[in-house]
Amino acid sequence: MNRKRVKKIDCLVVLWIMLLVVLAGPVYGLGTIRAVYDETATSLSVTFDNNYASGWMIDICRDEPGDDLVGPFKASVAQLYVERTSGLQSGTQIIDLSAVLATVPAGENIQIYVSAYTPEEDTTIEDGDAGYQGNACVAVKGTALQPTAVVTPETDLATVAAMSNGIPVLSITMSDTDSNKNNLEYLHADKENKISAMISLDDSADPNNNFSGESAVIKGRGNFTWSLEKRPYQIKFDGKKGLLGMAPAKTWVLLANHTDRSFARNRLIFDLANDMGLAYSSESRFVDLYINGEYLGNYLICEKVEVGSNRVELKNPDGLLLEMDNHYGTAEPYYFTTTKSGTIFTLKDSVDAADSPEVQQAFVNIQAQINELETLLYADDPDWAAISEIIDVDSFVKRYFVDEFAKNIEIGMSSIYFYKDGDSDKLHAGPVWDYDLSLGNIAKGTVSEDYAKNITLRVEEGIVRNDWYAQLCRNEEFVARANQLYATDVKKAIDNTDDNLNAVAKLVAGSAENNFGKWPVLGVPTLETTNSRIIEHSFVGEISYLRNWIVDRSNYLAGAYGAEMPTLTYLSHVQNQGWQSAVTTGMQAGTTGQALCLEALELAINSDESAGSLEYSTHVQNIGWQDYVPTGTVAGTTGQALGLEAVKIRLTGELADKYDVYYRIHSQNYGWLGWAKNDEIAGTVGMNLRAEAIQVKLVTKGTFIKNTSNRYFELSTAPVV
Repeated sequence: MNRKRVKKIDCLVVLWIMLLVVLAGPVYGLGTIRAVYDETATSLSVTFDNNYASGWMIDICRDEPGDDLVGPFKASVAQLYVERTSGLQSGTQIIDLSAVLATVPAGENIQIYVSAYTPEEDTTIEDGDAGYQGNACVAVKGTALQPTAVVTPETDLATVAAMSNGIPVLSITMSDTDSNKNNLEYLHADKENKISAMISLDDSADPNNNFSGESAVIKGRGNFTWSLEKRPYQIKFDGKKGLLGMAPAKTWVLLANHTDRSFARNRLIFDLANDMGLAYSSESRFVDLYINGEYLGNYLICEKVEVGSNRVELKNPDGLLLEMDNHYGTAEPYYFTTTKSGTIFTLKDSVDAADSPEVQQAFVNIQAQINELETLLYADDPDWAAISEIIDVDSFVKRYFVDEFAKNIEIGMSSIYFYKDGDSDKLHAGPVWDYDLSLGNIAKGTVSEDYAKNITLRVEEGIVRNDWYAQLCRNEEFVARANQLYATDVKKAIDNTDDNLNAVAKLVAGSAENNFGKWPVLGVPTLETTNSRIIEHSFVGEISYLRNWIVDRSNYLAGAYGAEMPTLTYLSHVQNQGWQSAVTTGMQAGTTGQALCLEALELAINSDESAGSLEYSTHVQNIGWQDYVPTGTVAGTTGQALGLEAVKIRLTGELADKYDVYYRIHSQNYGWLGWAKNDEIAGTVGMNLRAEAIQVKLVTKGTFIKNTSNRYFELSTAPVV
């Protein structure tokens, strides 16, 4: 929409936008009402989606609305203008408001209300008035909008309308000495195009945050997100500037969140990482963004991941910030590829200049150290003492839980940061970044799966995925520390996420409505989310989907981790390969896609024998079911070229009272079968089909119930459920 300035009137105009109100009585198909005020034409565009109400009405009123304001607005509010129609169905109405607005005295506060009504015999639950769906009453009784600005001949009405959204307004006016640059076309032509600008911030909730006329430079940012319609940006002030309560710094990032219709995912993960105590995690705030007076939507302004005070605070001249970037790393001026995993690391930032002798030597040193780390990680029998001398274990554990909880699709690919403050420091994981496609936005797999430790199962053709977390999880010491930190630091932070989502949803609801008016992406799948999940047709629907996903994921992790959770380890003997390295709970043992059978298994659990133990039995090709064996004993055969076909696993004693053991088989011709539990059969019987891989997990009793059908097949039978 063209956002020209209003020259004729001096008034405050607030546009109230109606949301669907649940009705009592007959249902007449009332859908969403979208209302947009175009100050350039002093007209109101009202769109009724799927609306078969009897009619609609527009009211323009003086003064603040009373709590009793409903449907046919009460006499207590002075009405300047009323328009009603009847027989309305879906469609758009344009109402010319120029005549009535011309009568408004200078400085007069007014409100514009939109409502619809159904037949007189129908009533609303909210207020009981016959037939009316009063938008204003919902807003007043809920979160009333609090506009603070006064429109003057020099004030953009779009800015005033945005203030009523309840979040701050960030206005950027390009002011480059080269006037040819002062437009969005030039800014969007190349993300490296830099334009001088003046920046203002108006926060109606806290005027102490307001400022105007601050000099800065704006440019584009991002890789894939830069190719989307709604672009991300970077702004750099001439001097350090604190924004909305965040610590002062020069450079700030404006995330568009164009693929995240909840707008919440990046904010939730930044807050989660901070709550966990993961150092240098970004703070962020929501704003409505205007550039050269044009409304561009809801943005998340964030602390940039960079070295500096109030950011990643490294002190030593050879301090480095690295990014794992298997997507775009080779385009960076300084990068290297690890010898073992083939992972690309870039030099993202440093204390001294990147080309300084100290930094260049530090970059050489860290290459050698990371290659040494990979040698240790991928060893058949990893040396945990040596590994823990190189990495800061707690930061790696916390980063693991951030990505595990979020099911971060970028894990092992890009936007994964590490830092090291000098040669004598350990390698630290973090800060976190880039989570707009996480938390179920790309809904592959299930919420009740072990994600990070099985990242190698998701290798995409042509994309190198780093699997450090799979290698770390082979170490019982890492798993034990994960269980400890989950109990002390992680769980409470994850549990806060649902409340944080509710706060975000309430805060940005008005801004979201305007954003989707500008960028109509609701109900429309993008490249990333196509065929992965249904995109909801409303902001409320997207929030509801995200909330349910978070609750389910949180519940699964609560059952899979904890201070008292025993560590389960197991290893497999594979055809032509022999014994493989041990793995821990939830990981894959065996192979897929190689037509190689499992021949034997050995499981162990680190519990007190008096509290119970674990037993297991295997069904072997040409032999059938073998006797149960105790923990630490081989089940199956070796050296006989006989494959496993099925397995049963059970707990005993107090362990059986507190935990469930789940397991599933990757079977020839079928792939992964469903999960079996507690002595049920997993695999195939009598069909001469090899078992190729297995996953086993221990969870708190009653907490894991997903995907338990089709756990095994038996000759001449349907799948057993």
